[in-house]
Amino acid sequence: MPIHVKILVMFPQLILYGTLGCHLCEQAEAIVIPVAQNHQLHLSFVDIAEQSGFDAYETRIPLLRLGLRELDWPFDTITVTKFIITK
Repeated sequence: MPIHVKILVMFPQLILYGTLGCHLCEQAEAIVIPVAQNHQLHLSFVDIAEQSGFDAYETRIPLLRLGLRELDWPFDTITVTKFIITK
Protein backbone atom coordinates (compact mmCIF):
# COMPACT_ATOMS: atom_id res chain seq x y z
CA MET A 1 0.00 0.00 0.00
CA PRO A 2 1.57 3.37 -1.04
CA ILE A 3 2.10 6.03 1.57
CA HIS A 4 1.22 9.58 0.58
CA VAL A 5 3.11 12.34 2.27
CA LYS A 6 2.07 15.93 1.92
CA ILE A 7 5.00 18.34 1.97
CA LEU A 8 4.33 21.99 2.59
CA VAL A 9 6.90 24.39 1.26
CA MET A 10 6.91 27.79 2.86
CA PHE A 11 7.80 30.60 0.50
CA PRO A 12 8.81 33.92 1.98
CA GLN A 13 6.11 36.52 1.79
CA LEU A 14 6.84 39.82 0.11
CA ILE A 15 5.43 42.69 2.17
CA LEU A 16 5.11 46.31 1.10
CA TYR A 17 4.71 48.73 3.98
CA GLY A 18 3.07 52.06 3.25
CA THR A 19 0.02 54.13 4.00
CA LEU A 20 -2.98 55.58 2.19
CA GLY A 21 -2.32 58.86 0.40
CA CYS A 22 1.43 58.30 0.14
CA HIS A 23 2.38 59.03 -3.47
CA LEU A 24 5.74 57.28 -3.07
CA CYS A 25 3.92 54.19 -1.79
CA GLU A 26 1.74 54.24 -4.91
CA GLN A 27 4.87 54.42 -7.08
CA ALA A 28 6.44 51.56 -5.13
CA GLU A 29 3.29 49.47 -5.54
CA ALA A 30 3.35 50.01 -9.32
CA ILE A 31 6.94 48.73 -9.38
CA VAL A 32 6.57 45.82 -6.97
CA ILE A 33 3.34 44.21 -8.23
CA PRO A 34 4.63 43.10 -11.65
CA VAL A 35 7.96 41.92 -10.21
CA ALA A 36 6.17 39.87 -7.54
CA GLN A 37 3.89 38.37 -10.18
CA ASN A 38 6.85 37.49 -12.43
CA HIS A 39 8.50 35.65 -9.53
CA GLN A 40 5.23 34.08 -8.36
CA LEU A 41 5.49 35.63 -4.91
CA HIS A 42 2.54 36.46 -2.72
CA LEU A 43 2.53 40.21 -2.07
CA SER A 44 0.89 41.70 1.02
CA PHE A 45 0.32 45.36 1.75
CA VAL A 46 0.54 46.67 5.28
CA ASP A 47 -0.89 50.11 6.01
CA ILE A 48 1.24 51.29 8.92
CA ALA A 49 -1.41 53.85 9.91
CA GLU A 50 -3.92 51.04 10.56
CA GLN A 51 -1.55 48.80 12.52
CA SER A 52 0.07 49.32 15.89
CA GLY A 53 3.77 48.76 16.42
CA PHE A 54 4.95 50.22 13.12
CA ASP A 55 6.05 53.64 14.40
CA ALA A 56 9.63 52.99 13.30
CA TYR A 57 8.43 52.69 9.69
CA GLU A 58 6.80 56.13 9.55
CA THR A 59 9.88 57.78 8.05
CA ARG A 60 10.94 54.73 6.00
CA ILE A 61 7.89 54.04 3.86
CA PRO A 62 7.57 52.75 1.28
CA LEU A 63 9.52 49.77 2.54
CA LEU A 64 9.71 46.30 1.05
CA ARG A 65 10.35 43.23 3.22
CA LEU A 66 11.17 39.67 2.22
CA GLY A 67 11.81 37.33 5.12
CA LEU A 68 14.17 39.18 7.45
CA ARG A 69 15.54 41.49 4.76
CA GLU A 70 14.27 45.00 4.04
CA LEU A 71 14.64 47.28 1.04
CA ASP A 72 14.22 51.00 1.61
CA TRP A 73 12.88 53.46 -0.94
CA PRO A 74 13.92 54.53 -3.52
CA PHE A 75 13.94 51.37 -5.63
CA ASP A 76 13.17 50.44 -9.22
CA THR A 77 12.28 47.25 -11.06
CA ILE A 78 15.91 46.11 -11.33
CA THR A 79 16.62 46.76 -7.64
CA VAL A 80 13.46 44.90 -6.55
CA THR A 81 14.28 41.96 -8.83
CA LYS A 82 17.82 41.73 -7.41
CA PHE A 83 16.40 41.99 -3.89
CA ILE A 84 14.03 39.08 -4.56
CA ILE A 85 16.56 36.73 -6.18
CA THR A 86 19.39 37.44 -3.73
CA LYS A 87 19.47 35.00 -0.84
